[in-house]
Amino acid sequence: MAVMMGNAGGAWDNSKKLCEKLKIKKTDQGKACVVGDTVGDPFKDTSGPSLDILLKLMAMVSLLIAPLIDGQEDWETWYFGLIVLVICIIATLVLIY
Repeated sequence: MAVMMGNAGGAWDNSKKLCEKLKIKKTDQGKACVVGDTVGDPFKDTSGPSLDILLKLMAMVSLLIAPLIDGQEDWETWYFGLIVLVICIIATLVLIY
């Protein structure tokens, strides 16, 4: 969703620049470009930082989990993942209800 918002916001923001370059500000197309710029700026400004945080979080989680699964050739400790799953489900239910 954030990638779509970033791309759409950039496209809408650039449409206003094209309208200014073509000098069609006073026409209906120019008014539509102003509306697109109004929508595009928040899309672009909010999705970019949120995407950066998500990428950093995913990188940190993968770096923290990598040593735990390194060298695990079999499924002897499968229940560790099940314990984490049950804890997450219980926490979700507590937060929802």
